[in-house]
Amino acid sequence: MDERDQPTRTGLRAGLVGIVALVVVVALGWAASRWTGGLPGLGSVGGLGVDEPGPRPTFTMPFACGERWRLSTYRGHDPDDMKVDMFRIGGTTRGSVVRATAPGRIRQLVNPGGVKIDHGGRWYTLSLHMDHISVEPGQEVVQGQEIGRVGSVGTQAAHLHYEQLFDENGDGNARTWEMVHPVIEGVPYQLSPGGPFPVVRSTNACAGQAAR
Repeated sequence: MDERDQPTRTGLRAGLVGIVALVVVVALGWAASRWTGGLPGLGSVGGLGVDEPGPRPTFTMPFACGERWRLSTYRGHDPDDMKVDMFRIGGTTRGSVVRATAPGRIRQLVNPGGVKIDHGGRWYTLSLHMDHISVEPGQEVVQGQEIGRVGSVGTQAAHLHYEQLFDENGDGNARTWEMVHPVIEGVPYQLSPGGPFPVVRSTNACAGQAAR
């Protein structure tokens, strides 16, 4: 081999090593973001014309004050540690009133039987499988306001599917890949298909009421 080629080959190898290292760092950063729930790094939106990032709203349970609901998931509920299925304890699941978990504006109605709410600060919630919807896109809602009734639209057993999402890329909406681990009644949840499945008592719109 011509010795004059040695520096060129050495530089090429160094460049390839640098590229591989960069790819590994980016991949690890993405994985860490998913594991921690994709919590946003707050900062300027950069003039995209949407609201600035803000702290996560104080999300309550999407049900009446005092009601108790079991939070669960299952294998294949991708991502099964972020999506939550809710079943009522001590009452009938089907037909239960679904309520806004924080103030906001109805972003859109989605299939199956779903309502997406924009809570400001680029935070959203999504509720699915309702067989009756009480709101319309663009409508403002307060915490505790009825948005629909639990049903089984698009599924076999009546329950409420619930998600919290953060518009990470600032495009004015939040999609499945922008889902985060939910924080409900001040408690963060990262459920596992193997359980345990906690039972949570709602404090939604409990002001002035005694929890039952």
